[in-house]
Formats: sequence, structure tokens, C-alpha cells
Amino acid sequence: MLYEKYKKCNKKECNICKDGPAHGPYVYANAPDENGKNRELYIGILGSERALEKVENFNLVYPGILEEYKEMLLNRDEIEYVEKRIDISEELDEKAYRAGINIQEFVIKALEKETKNIALEKNWKSKRRRDKKI
Repeated sequence: MLYEKYKKCNKKECNICKDGPAHGPYVYANAPDENGKNRELYIGILGSERALEKVENFNLVYPGILEEYKEMLLNRDEIEYVEKRIDISEELDEKAYRAGINIQEFVIKALEKETKNIALEKNWKSKRRRDKKI
């Protein structure tokens, strides 16, 4: 059985432990030792190459652990994607509020601005090419 753990380093100057949950996620497995007692085995940082190698090796002894690890990775990606979307949404809402417009108007204006910037950049590049030919 795999599970995630976060650990605090207890260093006073560590911003990760101050601002966030802690360092991690680190992946651990509960596995029986030669006496049949469950032991906590360190696998590695979730998503690292080394952790994947360990899980692949453990999968030979404990079939199904690789699938569990893949599921953890998928869940992690989905959570990070949703968190990023929420952050972007909140940032847009705040900017729109400061501008005194609703979010749809704000997005339209931002897209128009970006479109103009792209057009200006294309014009500038084509002008540079013409200047080089002359």
C-alpha cells in the first residue's frame, strides 16, 4: 500500500515549511518484513525517476503497486491542474474588479490586446526582413 507524506525540516529560514504544508510529497509503502511485521519503506519524491524505479522493483514482489503509483501521479496532476485554473480565475476576477468591468469584458479586452501585440510583432519582424534585404 502506497501513501504520501509531507515532512517539515524545522529550519527557521525554510519558506516551504513556513508557508506550505511541508516538503514533499514523499511516497512511502507499507510492506511486511521477513518477520511479517509491517514496515514503512521510503520510495522517493512523487514523480521522480528514482521513485519510479523503486516502484517498478517493488512491483515484482508486490504486484499492483505500480498501478497504485500511477494512480497517485494521475491524481496529483489533476489536483495541480485544478489549483492552477483556480489561481488564474481568481487573478482574473481581481484584475477585472480593479478595472471596474465584469470578467467577460476583461477577458475580451485582454485577448484584443494580445492580438494587437502579435500583429505589431509580425509587422516589426517583416519590416526587419525588408530592411535586411535592402
